[in-house]
Amino acid sequence: MRSTINAYRNRNYDNVKIMVGNFQDIEKNLEEKFDYITLIGVFEYSEGYIGTKEPYVEILRRTSCHLKPGGKIIIAIENRLGLKYWAGCTEDHTGTYFEGLEGYPKTEGVKTFSKKELLDIIHQAGEFSTTFYYPYPDYKFPMTIYSDEYLPKKGELSHAFANYDRERVYLFDEPRVYDSLIESGLFPEFSNSFLVIVQAGGQIMEKLIYSKYSNERSRRFSLRTDILEQDGIRRVRKTPVGKDGEEHVASLVKWREELEKAFKDSPFVCNKCILEEKSVILEYVSGETLEERLDSLLKRGEKEEAEKLLTGYLTEIDKIYKGRVFETTEEFTKVFGETVFFQKMECADVTDIDMVCQNLVLTNPPVVIDYEWTFDFPIPAKFVLYRVIHYYIHTNPMREVLDEDVLYRKMGIIPSMRRQFEKMEVCFQKYITEGHIPMREMYADITPGAMWRQEKYEQLQRENRELKEEIKRKNHLIQEMKNTKIWKLYRKYRKMVERK
Repeated sequence: MRSTINAYRNRNYDNVKIMVGNFQDIEKNLEEKFDYITLIGVFEYSEGYIGTKEPYVEILRRTSCHLKPGGKIIIAIENRLGLKYWAGCTEDHTGTYFEGLEGYPKTEGVKTFSKKELLDIIHQAGEFSTTFYYPYPDYKFPMTIYSDEYLPKKGELSHAFANYDRERVYLFDEPRVYDSLIESGLFPEFSNSFLVIVQAGGQIMEKLIYSKYSNERSRRFSLRTDILEQDGIRRVRKTPVGKDGEEHVASLVKWREELEKAFKDSPFVCNKCILEEKSVILEYVSGETLEERLDSLLKRGEKEEAEKLLTGYLTEIDKIYKGRVFETTEEFTKVFGETVFFQKMECADVTDIDMVCQNLVLTNPPVVIDYEWTFDFPIPAKFVLYRVIHYYIHTNPMREVLDEDVLYRKMGIIPSMRRQFEKMEVCFQKYITEGHIPMREMYADITPGAMWRQEKYEQLQRENRELKEEIKRKNHLIQEMKNTKIWKLYRKYRKMVERK
C-alpha cells in the first residue's frame, strides 16, 4: 500500500525507482550508495525479517554498508516508555494496554525501545555519531521536533491527541505530567517517539536543534520554524511550506520595520530579521518569556504580583495602538468578520494582534520575538489586550487562579465588547485555516473512543452489572424450562439413550 501511494505521488517523475519486497531479498542486489536511508516505522520489525540473533544490530550494519561517506540513516520509531502509554494509549503495534511498558511478554516479531536501549543497539552496530530528536505528539503526526540542545519548556506540551486509530483511556493529565518531567529533566526518556539520525563519519556544519510545523493552516499561511546552531551561535529560520506561503513569510521583514516605528516610544523592540532566499532569518533571543515569569509567580503563590506584572504589560500595549478612531474597513471584515461596536474604539495604523505572553522575552529591552500576525488596517487596540488575557489564562488550568473578569474590567473591556472580540477571534481562526481542518479537530470523528479512567471504570461496572443480569435472566429461564413437561420428557429420553 505504501509503495502504491509513493508511486502515485511521484508518477510525474522519471528519477524515482520503487522496489517492493523484503529487505533481505532486495538488499542482495543493491549496488548503489545513498546519502540517506530511512527506516520510518520499519526498524521495530527487524526481528521478523532479518532472522539473526541480533536482528536490530544487524539491520543497521547492513544498511550502513549502502551509505555514501557522511551518509545518514534516519530512524523514526515509538519510544517503548513513551508517556502516552503510561497515560492510557494502547501499544501502537499490538493494540493492547501496557504491552511495551511490560517488555512485550506476549509479543514476538516487533519491538520498540527506550532511548538507552536504542543507543546500545546503535553502539553495537558500529562507529556512528548519533543525534536524537523528539517529535511531539509523536513521529506520525509531528507538530514540533525537539532535541537535546533544545528541549521543551513547561507549558509547551499541551496536546494529548495520539492513537487516532484505537481507543484509549485518560489515566492522568498528560500536559501536567509532562511539565513535571520537564522540570525534572526527564523529557527525553518519556518522549512518545524518537527521530534518530545515525551518521557514518562526516562533519555536521550547521545543526538543526528544533523544528515546529505550523501546517494546520491554509497553504498560504503554512510555514516551518527551525532553530539552527553552529559554533554555539543560534538563529531562527522561518520557511514557507510551499510556494503559496512565500509572500506571507517575506512580509515579516516589512512588519518588523513598521512595528519598530510603532514601538518607538514603548519599552519594546522587535526581533531583527532578514530575508534569505525564500526564508526569513531572525535572531535567536534567549531569556525568560513573560509567560514563564508569570507562571513562576503563580507557582510561588504570588498571585497579586503576577496580576500586577500582567496588567503593566497590557497597559503598555494599550499605549502603543492609539492615534486614530477605529472604523470598519473591507480588509478588516475579510479577516475578522462583521463586527459592530457601540462605543468609540481606538486603533493604530499597524497592529500586531499576537502580542501574547509567550512572544515577549524579558531581556533589556524586552523583545517581541514573533510578529507574524500583523495587519496594516484599523483593528481595535483592546482586541490585542483581549487576546493576551484570553490565551494566557485559558491555555493552562494553573492560571485560572487569576480572575479574567477583573483583568478585562481593568483594561476597559466590558462584556458586550468581549462578546464581539470572541466573534472576531472565531473569524480570525477561520481566516487562517480557510477551510482546512486541523487533525486535532478530527480526533473525535476518527478515533474509536477516548474516555477518562472514571468513565472507563463506570463503563466496566455497568457492563459487569448487565452481564450478571443477563446470566440471572438466563438461569431463571432455564429453571422455568426445567418445570415444563417438555423438559421432563427430554430428561426421560436422555436416560433411555444412556441405558442403550
